[in-house]
This record gives sequence, C-alpha cells and structure tokens, in this order.
Amino acid sequence: MAWVDGIPIEKGEMLRVMNQNRSLVFNYFHEKYGVENSSDFWEGKIGGEVPKELLKKNALDTLVRIKVEDKLAYDEHLIKTMDYKDFLSEWTLENKRRKETVAKGGVIYGPVEFDEKQYFEYSHSNMKIKLKDAWASSKQVSEEKLKAEYETMKNELYREPDHFQLAIMSLAYNDSNREASFHQMEKVVNSLKNHRDSLSTLSEQYHAHYEEITYTPGQDSAQSMHPSIWNAIKDVKAGEASEIADERSAWVIFYVKDRQFGTYQNYDKVKDTVKNQYIEQQLGLIIQERVKQAQIKINQNIYEALSI
Repeated sequence: MAWVDGIPIEKGEMLRVMNQNRSLVFNYFHEKYGVENSSDFWEGKIGGEVPKELLKKNALDTLVRIKVEDKLAYDEHLIKTMDYKDFLSEWTLENKRRKETVAKGGVIYGPVEFDEKQYFEYSHSNMKIKLKDAWASSKQVSEEKLKAEYETMKNELYREPDHFQLAIMSLAYNDSNREASFHQMEKVVNSLKNHRDSLSTLSEQYHAHYEEITYTPGQDSAQSMHPSIWNAIKDVKAGEASEIADERSAWVIFYVKDRQFGTYQNYDKVKDTVKNQYIEQQLGLIIQERVKQAQIKINQNIYEALSI
C-alpha cells in the first residue's frame, strides 16, 4: 500500500492503526466542532476537513515512525524481519505458545491470547526497550556530555522534593453562591498580600475549612501524592499564596508558610540514569530526523479505497 524508504506498509497494518485511532479522530472533531457520531460522519466534510482522510493521514504518519524504528532495530540485529506477514506468523506462534503454557499449568504475563493490536504493542514496545539498551551499551558518551546533561536536567529530574509547610483554606460553594464565595476568597488573597491577617484567622472569619500539611524529605512529595496541590504551589515562594483554585465545589487557597529547596542527587550516584536519559533523548532525535527525511511512496488506488 505504501513504502517508507523502501520498507513496505501493508493494507492490514493501515487498517489496524486506523481502527485504534478512530476515537482520537472523532474526539478531535467533537471537541473542535461539537459534532456527534452519525452514519455520514466519516465521509462528510466538517470545517473543511474530512474525518476519514484525517484518520488515514494520522495512521500513515504513525506507521512511518514505526517503520523508522523497525529499521533502526533491524540494523542493530534486534529483529530478523520487517515484513508484515512475518509479524502475523509471530503473532500466531505467540498465541499458540501462551495457550500451551497455560494448558500445562505454567505462568504467563498478560492475556492468554493477544489480538493483533495487543500483540503489536507488546512486541514493538519490547523492541524499543531493546533498541535503547543496545544503544546504551554500544554508544560512547563522554563524561563532559553526561555532566552537561546532568546540569541541564538536574532541576527537573535529579533534585529531592522540596520541604513544604502549607496552610490550606477551602470555602465550599453551590450554584447560588459560587460567584459571591469567589469574591470572598479574593478578599482573603488581598488580606494575605497586605499581611493583615493569617489564613487561619481569615478561615474563621469566613467560616471556611482550614488545615495544614507538611511535606518533609523522606516522604512522598507533593508532586506525587497530590498533583493538584503541586500544580498550585510549584512556583509559589514562602510567605506567598497561590492563585484561587477550584477543587470539588470549593474555592481553595494554598499559603506556603515555609519552603526549603530540595537537595540535588549526587552526580556519581545517578550517572547511569543520566546516561540512559541522554541515550533515550538522542535516539528520539534521530528517529524524529529520519521520519522527517523519510521517502514515502503511496499506492494511491489502495490508499483512496481504504474504508472505515
């Protein structure tokens, strides 16, 4: 049906990827144009776009990247073939092996029988892990580059969680007093900025719920335990309040009473992780570049005739 740098894409592969992308494409049109599913949804034009054509394009783009990844793995001798027919044979053999293992009382991981989509995801994800490992073991990365990568990423990846002491005020609302409650919380924020009252005093004044939470080193971080709290406070300094957040029918303010910067993990202890991160990043850039440069040929007769 198509070729990526001479590597064939078969019709069956296109249909599989089109099928798994159906909901993504439908959601795109539903959210952008407010359309609902109907008998002529895929063939009709919506806002100058035809859903079926976008579905086919997305599927082809996905398969171009897959074939680029396959070629890299093939060049590293991690897979023996890139042929779709061989993939189907391997799928059949894997299902046979799983059924026989279960029949003999053995243990398997995952389903007893894969459908095609499941087997592709299983085999291709394993292949990508092996590809990254092969690159990590064969590619030489200088100490200078690794240290530069560590310095670039240490705030994001190699820093212990900050120590936080938080005061939290939440004011419940309903449909009738939602706006009035929000204005009350705006007054609270202004009072905090002018250092007139503490959050606990203001909570009593407005009959709001008040609590304090402390995140200390050695515990799970705010980021992992309470992502919504982390998103509200991640850029807030000690002695400052967050923006007013809308949380489960309540207006919430997070006041950072104390914040101590988390220490960086020692480079020597995380060096292997830094290398793996760097290799994964470089591999991703190579894949991205090869996708851009890929020579794609399409059998237009088959492509145009593809149906949902």
